[in-house]
Order: sequence, then structure tokens, then C-alpha cells
Amino acid sequence: MIDAVPNVDDLLIDPDRVARASMLLARFVGARDAAFAGDGQADGDSLARAMVGRYRPWRKVRAIAREAGIDALDAWLALGLLRRASRVTLELTQADGRAIWVCMHPGLLQRVARIDASVTELATLWRESGVPRAGETRAGVAALRQLAVRTRIDEAVESSRVEGAATTYRQGVDLLATGRVPGSPGERMIANNHAGLERIEHLAGVDLSVAMLCELQGILTDGTLGSGDGVGRLRRPGDAVCIEDQRSGETIFVPPDASALPDRLDRLCRFASDDLSNGRAMHPVIKASVLHFMIGYEHPFVDGNGRTARAVFYWHMLRRDRAEFLGIAISPVILGAYAGYPQAFVDVEHDSGDLTYFMEYKLGVIERAIDAARARAVEQVGRLRTAPEITLTGATLNLRQRLVLEHAVREPDAVFTAIGHAATHGVTTMTARTDLKALATLGFLRTFKDGREVHFVASADLRERLARAGGPGEKSP
Repeated sequence: MIDAVPNVDDLLIDPDRVARASMLLARFVGARDAAFAGDGQADGDSLARAMVGRYRPWRKVRAIAREAGIDALDAWLALGLLRRASRVTLELTQADGRAIWVCMHPGLLQRVARIDASVTELATLWRESGVPRAGETRAGVAALRQLAVRTRIDEAVESSRVEGAATTYRQGVDLLATGRVPGSPGERMIANNHAGLERIEHLAGVDLSVAMLCELQGILTDGTLGSGDGVGRLRRPGDAVCIEDQRSGETIFVPPDASALPDRLDRLCRFASDDLSNGRAMHPVIKASVLHFMIGYEHPFVDGNGRTARAVFYWHMLRRDRAEFLGIAISPVILGAYAGYPQAFVDVEHDSGDLTYFMEYKLGVIERAIDAARARAVEQVGRLRTAPEITLTGATLNLRQRLVLEHAVREPDAVFTAIGHAATHGVTTMTARTDLKALATLGFLRTFKDGREVHFVASADLRERLARAGGPGEKSP
């Protein structure tokens, strides 16, 4: 059984409680301001630091208060008053008509600023690996495409596994890299996710609409819903949809009534496409995260809601010219710490529509996803510094060919195909075949056939050939 969260307005009725809460509030404000300023003045007030160090739900606040020997309701009222001071109400509502809001407290805004700085740093790393911010060079465009394709593969695979696809990460990557026909419902889900993310890139300049949501859900669920009923259409009043606790079987969330969906989604689409929210500018990361939550909350479809929500997050980031997020995969992080994902939804639902719980969770996901992208960028910089720089008929090998050779040196038994090369680098099969044939003509790769398909592998003397041509063995770091 989930404990009811006390309503702050109800607690304000008791003047004695308000007086006690006011004293706690002064301590909490001091601890928050000291932490934000970094001056350490509140180091001695462990209770205040514990209360404001993280955005805690009622169950956590109650536990901390009990351990400290204070009235939990007094502490909850003090926190409620502190949070209301930074409250921003959205033009979106819960199922019962109450407002949905976000507490734009200093710590949250500081995290958003750090994300901006981290993305800028990431863009610098990408430039070092040949990736421009806005297509500065042809090689940079190719590098950005290669990185975005790799991220899209990761996101497609792990987003499917978040939703229960019974496949491993390696199997999913192999499916997309080889272009083979999906052989199971889990693989079909992965292929659909990949197609949906590709579609998102073409929709970045289009306003969000119910039709677009249905189109995306149709792509993401095609061939995965048995009879097919429910693909590309909104949930209907007769569709029984609820979220249950997998451990207890208890119903923890029932989405808004299906009959209200057209109006609610129309309001959500206007919110998504408007540059302002209640007359205020909203940071793209904040707004995209609100959209992610709201698609999950509205649960407009019988299936595919989570995948659609994460796709809409990327749509909004692209719409707001944040193409860097093409190289940042969020689903691997969600999968790695999945328990926090549904819990964040539950906390919002049970605390009067305070979406800050989900916002804090999502910012943490983005931060960890950026860390992973940074590690990947550092790896790519290192690979490119050792990748061969040789000429082919008077022209430098393109980035795709250089990375194939680097891969072949690192893994001499690796097998390359035109289909796999095309999928990995986001080019046509014809372009991929031209890349590989050119490397074979130079003697760096050799070919053999498997049925009708031509496979490419490293030549036995690849390292020696590259050394003679000025490859990685001859380059300084």
C-alpha cells in the first residue's frame, strides 16, 4: 500500500504547526543558499542539508525527520513552502483538473546549466574527432553522421529492452548493423525503434500533433501487437490500461480517461510547439523532459507509450537546434537503473502533480548519458589519431574508410559487408560498397563470398601495407 502524501494546504490550517515549520524553513533556506553558493556555512546543520540536498519525496522526508526526532509533518510543510517559492505552473493538468507544476529551484537550474556546459565540452571533443557543430567540413559531417548512427542504434536497442524486449544488446546491434530481417518480437521492436528515430530527424521542423504521435506509435509498434489492433491509434474507452506494481500486483497508476485524450493531447501539442510556457521561456531540456513525462502520464496508446515518449524527447531537442543530442543515448542509462524510472512517475502522481521528481530523475539520466557520450568521443579521438591517413588516387581516404581500417587492425578477424557498413555509417548500400571495394583495390582488404553476399576482411599483411603507406604504425600520437 502506498502511503498518502500529506497535502501542504491542509497542514497550513494549524497555526502551531505553521510556527514550527517556519523555524525549520529558515534553516532549510540557509542550507539551500549555502549549498548553492558553495560557502559551507550550513555544514553544521545536518538535518537541513539532508532535507534540501536532494529533492526528496514524502517517504524519504518522513524517514529523515523520524531519525532526527522532529515532527515529519512540520518538516514536510516547511519543504512545501520552500518549494512553492520556486513553483512554475504549466498549462497542463492532472486527470482531476489540478495543475501540473515544476519547482525551478536553484539546484535544478544549476544542473541544467551544467548540462549546457557539458554539451559544449562534448561538442569540442567531437570537433577534435572531425565532428563540427554545424557542418563545418565534409569530413566533419561524415563523423557526425557516424556518431549519430551509432547512438541511434544504441538508443533503439536499449529503449526496446526497457520495454521488455527479450534480446541482448549485442544481438540487437547485430540486427541493425547487418540489416537482417527481425526473427522475434523483441527484434521487431528494435527495428521499429530504429525506424522511429530515423523518422524523428525528418520531423524536427514539424509541429507536434496528435497525427504525428499516432504516426510515431504506429512505426514503433508495427508487427508487435498481435492482431495489430492498437497500432497507430489512440486508446479507446474500452481499452483497459493501468500500471501495476510488478512485485505486489497493486495498481499504482490509472491514466486519464480515454474519452478526454483528444482535448488533453491537443493541449499538450500546443504546449510542445509554443516557444513559451505561460508567457515564460523554458529551457529545451526542461521542456523536452516535461513532454517525456506527459506522454507517459497521458498513456495515449494501448502500447508503445514509453518508446513514443522518449522519441518525442529527441524530437523536441532537434526542434530546438540541439543536434548534439543525436550523439547522446538516454535509454541505456534508464535501463541500467530502471527502478528509478517508474518511481519518478509514481512520485509525481502522489504529490499533487509536482513534476520536479521526474525532472530530477531525467536530468540525472541526461548527465550520465553525456558522460557516456564523452567517453565515446574520447575513444573516437584516439581512434582517429591512429587511423591511417593515406591517399587514394590523390585524395585522402574518407572517415568511414579510415575507421574500417582502424577496426581491421584492432580486430583482424572482423568481417565487413556493404549492408553492415551502410547501417553503421548512415550511408546508402551503394556508397558503402564503393568504400569497401576501394580498400580492397588498394590491397588493405580481401574478399570472399557467402552465398550472393560479398564479405570483406583484413589482408594478412594489413599492418605492413599500412606502415608502407604511412598508416598508424608510422604516425606520431
